[in-house]
Amino acid sequence: MRRNNRDFVVVVVILALVVGVALVLKVWRPFDQADHPETWDPRVSDFVAFVEDATERQYEHPVFVTFQTDEEFEKEVRSDESDLDDDDKKAFADAESLGRALGLFSGATDVFEQQNDLRGSGILAYYSYAAREIVIRLPEGKTEEDIVTADDLPIDIWVTVVHELTHALQDQLYDLGELQSSTENDGESSAVLALIEGHASWVERQYVFDGLDDEQRQTYFDLNTSAVDDFEEETSEVSSVLSAAQGLPYATGPALVAAIDSDGGSDAIDTAFTERPPSAEDQVLLPTAYLDVDEPEDIDTPEPPTGETIDDGQIGAPTMYFMFATALPAPEALGLTDGWGNDAYVTYRNEDDDLCVAGTAIGDDDDATADLGRGLQAWADSRPSESQAEVDLGDGSEAITYSVCDPGPDADQDVPSDEAIAQIFGRAQDLYGVIDSGQSVESAECLVNGIYTQVPAADLAGETLSDELQQLLTELQTRC
Repeated sequence: MRRNNRDFVVVVVILALVVGVALVLKVWRPFDQADHPETWDPRVSDFVAFVEDATERQYEHPVFVTFQTDEEFEKEVRSDESDLDDDDKKAFADAESLGRALGLFSGATDVFEQQNDLRGSGILAYYSYAAREIVIRLPEGKTEEDIVTADDLPIDIWVTVVHELTHALQDQLYDLGELQSSTENDGESSAVLALIEGHASWVERQYVFDGLDDEQRQTYFDLNTSAVDDFEEETSEVSSVLSAAQGLPYATGPALVAAIDSDGGSDAIDTAFTERPPSAEDQVLLPTAYLDVDEPEDIDTPEPPTGETIDDGQIGAPTMYFMFATALPAPEALGLTDGWGNDAYVTYRNEDDDLCVAGTAIGDDDDATADLGRGLQAWADSRPSESQAEVDLGDGSEAITYSVCDPGPDADQDVPSDEAIAQIFGRAQDLYGVIDSGQSVESAECLVNGIYTQVPAADLAGETLSDELQQLLTELQTRC
């Protein structure tokens, strides 16, 4: 699908943290300091007005705005390995083993260090809900005294500040700390994070296209291109799937928010934050599932065959897609995952002391369960023999079960490719673009899914479409 400027890739420079950690940092302000300033910092007041206008909501009070040098900023967003206790180190080691078992990592993968690399690269600002503060990284060679007005900041920081100010507004209206702490499982936590980041990215995108003039917008795109190149260079040693996990809420969330807005406007967005947040990631990937209140299917957490349970949770639709995509073409893997209904897993250690996974998965209906079974079987067949991967498809009317173990850092295995990552990101961003253009959510999903479950993302990246793709698009437009 051809992309216009409105369908641009989510800006990596606004990303703040990574897997399992919310963007809004909980950094405490000294107790003897006021809860909030009396007036807005004049350097951000114009951005405040834009956020209020875009959201049709008002701030309850200003928040602090702090500028930090690179050294000060990275000290806040990075973690120090010396602060890890034995339980922390074991948790990171288990995360590495789990990633290898599922086929997301190959070889030795220092999850702690790679997450630190992601935290410290390409971030321009963050919002702390505990301190009620936006912290901005000073441009190179600048001091805070040099920043008298917003004009003294580069345009990419303007855009980032709009994003972070949206988080400040969310916090005042919806209590981000309570919203994130009240989730019941991994999938719900990820879905809520996508709502939070998607809403901020949705406002940010409005600012790019409605708040900047043509010259400013082009300058922003140029800065973004340069920032993406720098980010990729600085994180070149980071696992692709870890980087993708960081970016996914920002890529998938805007389509969900656009769908909610098209269904009921600002009141519906309020409801999504306060009364009915998304309960699983499939509601983010396919917003009709959220609008239709398609809740996860009932499923039992499996019992570990040997030993005690180390951890339990939900793999979720996006990670299951990445698993399938190690063995199947990305469009096919995406289509098989779209019927995800629920899953559950436990980790344990086998008699050889390897970390292993026992999991179950079910689709929205029998056909969808069969699709998940085909994906899991292909994934299991592609695992190295050391992983001992097995799948039980059952009789087609019950949950599928599977098991797999960490094959170890010396085993060679395929991991999700850049092409597979582009497939799920590209669909999310084109889905947002079509919904944002005014098409109904159902029609947008029909059209975009019809393309991305049949055509590799690389074939959609050109300025012109092939005759075959043009014919497919015509057919889909007629059907949808």
